[in-house]
Amino acid sequence: MALPLPSRRLGQVMFAGRWLLAPIYAGLLVALFLVVVEVLFILVKTIPGLLEMSVSAFLLFALKLIDLSFIANLLLMVTVGSWHDFVLPLLPGQEEDRPEGLRHFGFSLLKLKVISSVAMIAAISLLETYLTSDETTLAAILPGVVVLLAFCLAGLLLAWTDRAPAAHAAPAHPGAPPAG
Repeated sequence: MALPLPSRRLGQVMFAGRWLLAPIYAGLLVALFLVVVEVLFILVKTIPGLLEMSVSAFLLFALKLIDLSFIANLLLMVTVGSWHDFVLPLLPGQEEDRPEGLRHFGFSLLKLKVISSVAMIAAISLLETYLTSDETTLAAILPGVVVLLAFCLAGLLLAWTDRAPAAHAAPAHPGAPPAG
């Protein structure tokens, strides 16, 4: 039994709605490009004075590059992971084009990687605040510590919620070990 015409049209419109995500993915790729430009700008600005740089200034330089690396990885993970999870399955014949590493990359792994990256970015920001502050007081670093702990707690809760259903799942067949 075929669906009535209005239901089919609505389904087609909803299915075509996946293309509304394209500008979002393009924006994330533009942001990734801007991170690369920022890294190049920092390198051009820093390399000439590298030999006269103090250890703490070099540490801040390295932390800035690490921070930008995490931001770039975060942008790429969200772009590729979201495309892979929400758009690629809807495109016929695209399965064979995926790299092997993406075949096991699901939404659960994506959200854990994203929260881990955000926590690392918060940790680096906190460390930069600590290293650049003339006065390291509890009031100056407490907000950063609270944000970092919140992201760490969120990551732990996300990991726990992903594992909890697997721990209670029934074995696939008698005698098989439980999932997880």
